[in-house]
Amino acid sequence: MLCAAFVLAGDGTSHEKINYEASNIFLHAPNYDPEESDKTVRSRRFLGVRATATHASVVQQASLEAIVAEMVGLYNTVFGSKASPDEIYRKLTGTMGDHANDVKKTSRLWEIRKAKAWASKYREQS
Repeated sequence: MLCAAFVLAGDGTSHEKINYEASNIFLHAPNYDPEESDKTVRSRRFLGVRATATHASVVQQASLEAIVAEMVGLYNTVFGSKASPDEIYRKLTGTMGDHANDVKKTSRLWEIRKAKAWASKYREQS
């Protein structure tokens, strides 16, 4: 995939008993200034807001995994590639959120998911 690394950020809220999760990624992206097109710039990319059943950590992670699957599917369609979501997870360098316990747990779940992605790559190589 095109970026070397990224940080995942998200937060949730509820309105009229409906939970919502918003998410962003922070990464170095191409600079679209013609005079500096060979450089990258720090960028934030909004991934959307989704309604979720609960604000639980596993639900937050599942919502973001669905977004990653959509991104990879779109990438593969546009570029004729065979990328997998694991390629994205291996590039995850951190997470951002508030200090709530569910966010801390979600961060730990992403660490586990990233470790599984690396383990899968190492199994393929051996």
